[in-house]
Amino acid sequence: MQNIDKHFIRWGALLLAAGMFIGLYMAATHDFKIGSVHAHLALFGGAMLMVFGLVYRAGLAKNDSWATIHLWVSVIGAIAFPLAEYLAITAGQHLAAGVASLVVLLSGLLFLLNVFRA
Repeated sequence: MQNIDKHFIRWGALLLAAGMFIGLYMAATHDFKIGSVHAHLALFGGAMLMVFGLVYRAGLAKNDSWATIHLWVSVIGAIAFPLAEYLAITAGQHLAAGVASLVVLLSGLLFLLNVFRA
C-alpha cells in the first residue's frame, strides 16, 4: 500500500482523539473505572500506531504487502482490545480481551518482521 506511513499516522491520530474523549468523559463523571481502556486506546491505538507510521516513513521498516497486513492487524487490535477490555471490566467477558490481546501481539510481531526485513 502506497503511503502506509500516512495511513498509520491518520488512524493513530483518530484513535488518540477517541482515547482523549474517553479521558474527558471519565474526568467529567468522576468515574475512573475504565481508566485502562482510555490508556490502551490512547497509547496503543494512538501513540503506537503513529510511531509505526514514523518508522515506515523513515524507511526503517519494509513497505510491501506485509506492511499493509501490519496496518490492518494493528488497527483491528487497537480498536478491539480496548472494546474487549471494556467488556471485561463492565460485564466480566474476559475471553474477548484475551483474543484481542493476541491480535495486538501479532501486530508487534509483524512490525518486528518488517523492521528486520528493511
